[in-house]
Amino acid sequence: MDGWTRAATVGDGAVNFTAAHLWLDLLNASDRWDSSNPPAEGTGLEEQQERLIREQAYRDFTTTVQVLILIGSLLSNATVLWCTCYTSVFKSVTNRFIKNLACSGICAGLVCVPFDVALGASPRCCLWLHTLVLCKVVKFLHKLFCSVTVLSFSAIALDRYI
Repeated sequence: MDGWTRAATVGDGAVNFTAAHLWLDLLNASDRWDSSNPPAEGTGLEEQQERLIREQAYRDFTTTVQVLILIGSLLSNATVLWCTCYTSVFKSVTNRFIKNLACSGICAGLVCVPFDVALGASPRCCLWLHTLVLCKVVKFLHKLFCSVTVLSFSAIALDRYI
């Protein structure tokens, strides 16, 4: 991996941004711009700048798509939750599981996804997100909400089977 997208990780995948790692990243990134090593044929300064512009455009596009999906997810889960709570027709056991799914989706959308969007937008801008405690808490909550979703789907399937 090149110096622009590399992140140092420890055993559990938590990102470790110590001063030494940041300095090594800076050195690795600056090696490409070193004037003592002329760029190989076809990898001039203009090509590298164009590549960086394309990477930034791709990052902007994916961030926009992620934000649109996040907004759609929050609105649709809120609509499902509102419909199942305020309509007397939806008072069955299965619909309680559907309410549980909607709550899990809303919680995941409010707690976990914004951190993923912020890190996807610019991996180096949000170094405070990589603190060990916050990283562990967000990972735990993400796994918790995914587990709630899977178990709710399993309970719905079991309820429909019985």
